[in-house]
Amino acid sequence: MFRKMKLVPKGKGLKYHFVVHLHHFSLSSSAPAFPEGIDEFVLLWNRGAKVAASGPAGMDNWKVEWEEALNLMCTLYKGGSKGRGSEAFEEKSAKFVLRGGSGKKGA
Repeated sequence: MFRKMKLVPKGKGLKYHFVVHLHHFSLSSSAPAFPEGIDEFVLLWNRGAKVAASGPAGMDNWKVEWEEALNLMCTLYKGGSKGRGSEAFEEKSAKFVLRGGSGKKGA
């Protein structure tokens, strides 16, 4: 009728808390121009369905600056490409996306 829920995932995965400290993101001045109305940027850190997002920040002289941290929890499993029983962790991929938008209401 009732099943006990396990807090540890199958395969004895280990949960880790990852933190990325944001300082700035610089673009080359030779980068293509942004579309009209783009005046704020958000940095997204994506791992599967999990997403951490920075607050909005404006660009000045091809540089976006933040002073904040992004946090994600991730379950790592030992084994990796060296097979089960290996002390190495399996690889996990993640991506960072710089998203631009308008900070003006109604725009």
